[in-house]
Amino acid sequence: MQDKPGAEAFVPREGAMAFEHLDFSYTPHGPKILDDLSYSFTPGKVTAIVARAGMGKSTLLNLMARLQDPQGGRILIDGQDISRVTLASLRRTWSKSPNFPSLWAIPSALISSSPRPTQRTPNGRGVSPDRPLASSGKGRRS
Repeated sequence: MQDKPGAEAFVPREGAMAFEHLDFSYTPHGPKILDDLSYSFTPGKVTAIVARAGMGKSTLLNLMARLQDPQGGRILIDGQDISRVTLASLRRTWSKSPNFPSLWAIPSALISSSPRPTQRTPNGRGVSPDRPLASSGKGRRS
């Protein structure tokens, strides 16, 4: 996405938002993910968008951040058509959290309740997963 010619800085005010007749498809002739969607959000009021997987919730967020543009309709925030504001000024005003929590691969020896053998570090020192390598970030265990 790029700024459109003549784009101006987004000026946040109250936080009113409206979707007006949004149409969106991921491919030019593919199925519409959003078809003539219109809705107004009231500033200061919590609104949840709830739907089954694949129904367009993340697509709406991507459109609001202008990671993609709709094929039809427009999104207004505080009366400003977001397709006519600079991307940097729009994206500074909000954030998105991921749909899924991060998963970390943790060796089973670190989470097992059974006694653990001493493990060896690359330099050959013995390390027990039950005790930290250093206390308060200072000193070393050998």
